[in-house]
Amino acid sequence: MSDTWKRWEGQEVGGCYLRQFLGGSERSAVFLTEYAEGQSQPAVIKLVTPEPADAESQLERWYHAAKLSHPHLLRIFRSGRCQLGGEDVLFLLTEFAEENLAQILPQRQLTPDEVREMLGPTLEALTYLHEQGLAHGRLKPANIMAAGNQLKLSTDSVAPTGDVNFAWEEHTAYDPPEAPVMSKAGDMWSLGITLSETLTQKLPAWQPTGRGEPIVAGTIPAPFLDIVHNCLLRSPQKRWTIAQVKARLQTPQSPAEHAAPTPRKAPLKLGPLITVGVVALALMGILVGQHMFRRRPVTVPIASAQRQAQPVAQQPPQIAQQPEPQEQPAPSAAEKPPAASTPAPSAPPSAPAESGMAPRLEKGVLHRVVPKVSQSTRDTITGHVKVRVRVKVDSSGKVSEAEFDSPGPSQYFARLAMQAAREWRFVPGTGEWMLRFYFGRTGTKVLPEQLSH
Repeated sequence: MSDTWKRWEGQEVGGCYLRQFLGGSERSAVFLTEYAEGQSQPAVIKLVTPEPADAESQLERWYHAAKLSHPHLLRIFRSGRCQLGGEDVLFLLTEFAEENLAQILPQRQLTPDEVREMLGPTLEALTYLHEQGLAHGRLKPANIMAAGNQLKLSTDSVAPTGDVNFAWEEHTAYDPPEAPVMSKAGDMWSLGITLSETLTQKLPAWQPTGRGEPIVAGTIPAPFLDIVHNCLLRSPQKRWTIAQVKARLQTPQSPAEHAAPTPRKAPLKLGPLITVGVVALALMGILVGQHMFRRRPVTVPIASAQRQAQPVAQQPPQIAQQPEPQEQPAPSAAEKPPAASTPAPSAPPSAPAESGMAPRLEKGVLHRVVPKVSQSTRDTITGHVKVRVRVKVDSSGKVSEAEFDSPGPSQYFARLAMQAAREWRFVPGTGEWMLRFYFGRTGTKVLPEQLSH
């Protein structure tokens, strides 16, 4: 049936129209649709052709999963049965998620900062499920999603621990070596595989039917190497719990963890493991990938809103033109602006101007804020990440409104740009401005353009 799912585009299922076929397998398919809850909003509808004996149990699980309420779990709006092409099909209507982590990893691995930030909401969601006697049952990059400005886990596989895992169609690396039964320890195995993949772009080498432990890349930095090792123990009883993972994340780095990591070429041994590598205690970077529904490069918005922006020295309002931003977070206050007759550059060095949008540096800016980005995150950038933020100035010179004119390909950098834009200060009465952010490997530039008075 996988070859025929697309032909159902335009059909009505569960009160929703199947707008666009997004993908599927022999037994399931996902369509873009709309859901009206006060006002119409994008949603996703999943269709499943179940085993007859499992249908009622699956609907019951979805019914209870719809009652779950957690900011890092994808919402379920509705579920039920329908007939499609003469076959009995189950449908699940869920919250719309713009991207997922699986779209990112073919392009690049995540930095330690990004993984640490991704782990926060992931562990919170798993803790919530485990405390209620539930397991996720299908934790993997494709089910770590971005919905709005939140990282969220899928919920269609959630079920009580001890139940049979209906999502188990065939054994994959993300599935624990034990029988296909929902368990907390099974979720921890899946977490270990996912962590290893996000940091190396590869799955650990292991044999499901063998006896040896998975071979984990020794290049994984601390503390993640230690976490991966202890989550990927064949014995479910010996795997780390969420509490142990959290404790390891909070453990201060030892001097030994600053040494260069040594690749591990032999199977792991049970018991304590020596951690290696370096962890930068900063917030999350970008997840550059392909947009799930709009087919354009995007990133999973996993970044925390607590990243601090770095201010730049104030520019006096009487200066006709501001100096060109330098390739560093904060230009020196000693820099002198060019004379009023000097023409303003149309784009930052090494960042060609976008067609028809050559920025003009105008007078009227009193205080500039340039986002601060860790070098480990900058090293993941190819070329420049461009973000445009449109701001309105109130009677006091502060930003009263800010919105994206173009968030660019990275929601992480879009978030940083928005945070910084809100801190800018202008001469009162200067109207509306466009702030163009250019994030590069060696620094960040921001070019302001006055749009109206």
